[in-house]
Amino acid sequence: LALKRLSRRISGNDMTTLPETINTIHADGRPRCPLTDGRETLHCTASHDSRFAIAAVSDHPIGIDVEEITPRVLKGQSHYMNEGEIALVKGHPLGEMEASIRVWSAKEALSKATGLHLVETWRKATVKKIGREMSIIKVNGNPHQAIHAIMEEHIFTMVLLP
Repeated sequence: LALKRLSRRISGNDMTTLPETINTIHADGRPRCPLTDGRETLHCTASHDSRFAIAAVSDHPIGIDVEEITPRVLKGQSHYMNEGEIALVKGHPLGEMEASIRVWSAKEALSKATGLHLVETWRKATVKKIGREMSIIKVNGNPHQAIHAIMEEHIFTMVLLP
């Protein structure tokens, strides 16, 4: 629904096109945000959790993620964090749980922006700095900003590539 709403909005708030004619999923499962006449837009991303759904479109590669802030993020740290990231979240001023969710969310948003599989992103990307509103994540030697916002105990993260 978020993708269809975004497609309508970027098509001049077109509310007349039938929803079933707006195809928001590529054959490979990636989201798409076409104009309501079927023409492609450049880059599209989407995410959802138990409470929120969000979609975004950009002229540049973009990835977003939304996650509920819960302790479950602490259980699998060794799967999605490297040793440096684990050390970075231990004793972090935001608390280990909030710092960990920013690492997870930054990597998921980066995965969507780059097109890398999430597990590959876990191995290739490193979060170098964790902040309340912005973190720095590096992949293939290139640093990128992960922008964070919190709403109702959920974190929203966006990575926009040049």
